[in-house]
Amino acid sequence: MSIKVDWKKHLEENPDFVVLNKQMAKSYGKIDSEKISKKKEKEVLDSVDDKFKIILLQFFKDILHSEGFESIEYIPIGPSQENYTGLICKIKWSNGKITSGIGDAHYCNTNSFAKYYLGPIAENRSFVRAVKAYFNISMLGADEIGEIPKEEPSVSLGTPTGPIFTLRKISKEKLSISSFEDFKKFLRLQIKNHPDQLWIKPEEYENWSEYDDWSNITKLKAVELISKIKSINNGWATNNN
Repeated sequence: MSIKVDWKKHLEENPDFVVLNKQMAKSYGKIDSEKISKKKEKEVLDSVDDKFKIILLQFFKDILHSEGFESIEYIPIGPSQENYTGLICKIKWSNGKITSGIGDAHYCNTNSFAKYYLGPIAENRSFVRAVKAYFNISMLGADEIGEIPKEEPSVSLGTPTGPIFTLRKISKEKLSISSFEDFKKFLRLQIKNHPDQLWIKPEEYENWSEYDDWSNITKLKAVELISKIKSINNGWATNNN
């Protein structure tokens, strides 16, 4: 599963794909204001390391097509809501390798204009992260960052959202489970009674033994567990006693 494209070389040959992370540059005193000229931005870019640089979306699209891929799939993270959209982008590359990335967008991690386009923002973020995972790119994509809030958001955020919230909600509604300890008991029974379903993979056992709260679960694992719980036809207590 060798990688054909040298992403670093492609970036060096196409420097216009790299721009300054003005928020970070300003916070570190590299610039006095985010409103700077193109000339000043280039001067700063030439003098800072990669953590102050971000890569534009088109670069990730270019290396995707240059490398070659078979399919791209977007999987929703829970139900889409007015103030939250979460997606998993799964790419199957030409060499058979599969990578994925999670992207979410809500009122606190997007700027004022992007608040009206949460779906496309989440799509771009998940896509960029799936491509970065394949090439092992450490630099940030421009679509991954949102505006640093200068004040508390004035828009009501409504009810909690995201995959962890959805996992807790579906566990309560479908399994009659509210506490995290009871959820771990449920998982232990599933592992014992249905080892082939891989609710928790062997390499995950050590981490799960230390988990003591819903917040310990990764977003990607929460999505996986939500899907498995949805596939259960009846209450788990009846099937596992």
